[in-house]
Amino acid sequence: MDEKRNVSRDPKTKAKMALVIALCVCLFSMVAQNILATSGGTVKIHRISLQTASGLTLSGDLYVPKTATAEDPAPAVVLTHGSWKSREVMSTYTMELSRRGYVVFAFDQYGHGESGNVHATGYDTYDAFTFVCSLPYVDETQVAASGHSSAGRALNKAFTLAQEAGGPQFAALVPVDFEPDYKDADGNYYNKYGNTDYCVIASKYDDWFFSVKGSDGTWQNAPKDYIYTENAKSFLAFGQEPSTFEGTPEYNRWYTKEIDGKTTYHGIFQSNEIHSWSVVSSQSCGYVIDFLQMVMPAPNPIDSSSQHGLLKECISFVGMGGVMAVIIAVISLLIHTGTFAVLKAETPVVRQESPKDITGKLWFWGGLIITAVFSYVTFFIIGPPIYNLDPVTQQPAVLPQVQTLLFGVWGALGGLFSCLVMYLYYRYYGKKNGMDLREIGVVLSKEKWMATIGLALLAVACGELVIWAADYFFQMNFEFWVVAFKAFRAEKVFWMIAAAPLFLLYYIPNSISVNCFRNNKVGGPEWVNLLILGVFNALSAIVIEAIQYGTFVGTGIPFWSKTSFERQLGCWLYGIILILIVAPYISRAIYKKTKNPYLAGIVNGLMVTIMSVSFTAQYY
Repeated sequence: MDEKRNVSRDPKTKAKMALVIALCVCLFSMVAQNILATSGGTVKIHRISLQTASGLTLSGDLYVPKTATAEDPAPAVVLTHGSWKSREVMSTYTMELSRRGYVVFAFDQYGHGESGNVHATGYDTYDAFTFVCSLPYVDETQVAASGHSSAGRALNKAFTLAQEAGGPQFAALVPVDFEPDYKDADGNYYNKYGNTDYCVIASKYDDWFFSVKGSDGTWQNAPKDYIYTENAKSFLAFGQEPSTFEGTPEYNRWYTKEIDGKTTYHGIFQSNEIHSWSVVSSQSCGYVIDFLQMVMPAPNPIDSSSQHGLLKECISFVGMGGVMAVIIAVISLLIHTGTFAVLKAETPVVRQESPKDITGKLWFWGGLIITAVFSYVTFFIIGPPIYNLDPVTQQPAVLPQVQTLLFGVWGALGGLFSCLVMYLYYRYYGKKNGMDLREIGVVLSKEKWMATIGLALLAVACGELVIWAADYFFQMNFEFWVVAFKAFRAEKVFWMIAAAPLFLLYYIPNSISVNCFRNNKVGGPEWVNLLILGVFNALSAIVIEAIQYGTFVGTGIPFWSKTSFERQLGCWLYGIILILIVAPYISRAIYKKTKNPYLAGIVNGLMVTIMSVSFTAQYY
C-alpha cells in the first residue's frame, strides 16, 4: 500500500498524468467543436485557398451541407469578419447558417489571416461571391452576403463590383454593425441596392456606427437613436428623401416596396449589446437567421432561438485552457529529465508573509498602483501615433501589424517601468529585510539560463503542436470572442520573431514581479493574491473600458468617440484584460515547480506573441 502511495505521489508520474489529462481536454474541445460545427457530421468543412481574378490568394472555410447537391442546389451565404480579425471570429454565424442548410463560405479578408496581404476591402468579398456562385451545388440566384463591422464596407463595395460586372447579383445583404450607402457621388439620397433585400443589424451601444458625426468628430446622435436619423429614414424609404417617410420609423419591423416586379425588404433590427459582442451574440445572429430564412428560405429551417454558438465558444475556451495545461505539464515532466533537471526547484516555494509595517504596505500597494497609472498614461501617449501609421507606407516591414506593434511597444514600456519599480523596492526595502535574489530565482546561473530558454521553446512548441493538430484533423481552433490560438502560415514566423522581444519585455518582468516580489499572503488564499495581481495587471485597461462604456450606457455616447483611435479603445482591450488577468496564474504554476520566473515569463510572452501575430491584420 505504501509503495502504491509513493508512486502516486511521484512528481514525474503526476506530470505524466497531468499531460494526459490536458491532452484529453484539448481532444474533447476539438471533437466537440467539430461535432457542433458540422451539425453532427451533416455538414462538410473544406479548407479553401484559391487564386482569384484579383491575382491574390483568398483563403477560407467552405461549409457544405449534405443537402446541397448539383441536382438540388442550395442557397449560400458569403460571410466575412471585421477589421483586425480573421474568419474564425464569425464561427457562430458560420455554424448556425450551415446548420440550416445554407452553403457558407467564411473567408479571410485580404490583409487578414491566410489571404493576400494587401489593403483591398470589398474585392475579397466579390471574389468570394464569384467563387461561391461557380459551385455546382449552389443556386447562384440565391447567394447572400453578411459580416460584422467593417465587413459591411466590403459588402457595399462588392455589391457595386457585381453590378458593374453584370453577372450574378447578390440576393440579399445583411451587415451586422455597419450602415448602408445612403447617398450617391453628388450627395443625393438614392436606392443603391435596387430590389436586393437589405437588413441592418445595429447594436444599441455601437462604438463606430449609427451616429451622424460633425466635422470635428462629435456625435450628433446616440447609436440607440439611429432609427430616427435622416439616413435611416431614407434607407427605410428605399432611397427617397427622408422627408417622404411617413409616420415614425421603428426597429425590428419590415418595410417593403415593389421594385422591378419584386417585393423588396428593408429593415433595421437593434440588438441590445456593444459592437464587439455581436460576433458571438445569439440576438444578432438570430436576426440574421430570421432575415435570410424569410427572403432566401433555408433548406432546413430551424427557429432562430435554437443556437449553439455560445456553447461552442465555451468549449473552445476550455481548449485554450487545455493548451496552457499541456505546456505546464510538459515543463513539469521535462524538469525530471537529465537535460532540464537543473531547473527543478530544489526547495518548495514559500509564500512570504504579508507586509506588516507601513513601509512594506506602501511598497506593495504603491508599486501596483503606480505601474497601473503608468500603463494608463503611456497608452494614450504612444497609442495614437502608432495606430495612425499608414498601413501601406509607414508600418515597419519587419512587423506590418499596427495592433501587434501598439500593444508590443505599450507592454515593453510597462515592463521596463516595472523593472525600475522592482529595483527601487529591492534597494530601499527588500535588501534591508533579507531579500535574497538568488534564492527566489532572480539571479540564475549560465547553465540554468540555457536550459530555461530551451525548455520554454520546447514547451511552447508542444502547445502549438496541439493547436495545429486541431486545425489539421478537425478544422478547428481554440478561441473565445476576441482571443484565439490558431494555426498560421509560415511567413508570420518572421513577424513573430520581430514582435517577441517587445512582449517578452513585458511578460518576463511581470513574472518576476508576480513570483519574486509579490508572492505573499496579501488577500489570504493564493488564488486571491493572484487575482489581485491579475486585476492590477489589467487595471489600466479595465478603467478605460469602465469609463468608456459606463459613459456610453449613461449618456448613449461613449466617453472617447471623436477619432478612429478613440472608437477602437473598447474593441481592442477586451482580450488584453482577459490575458493579463490569467497570466499570473500560469506564471505562478510554472514558478512553483522551478523557482524560475524567467521560464514562465518567456512562455507567456511567446504565447501572447503568437496569438497576437496570428490573429490580426497585416499589410505590406
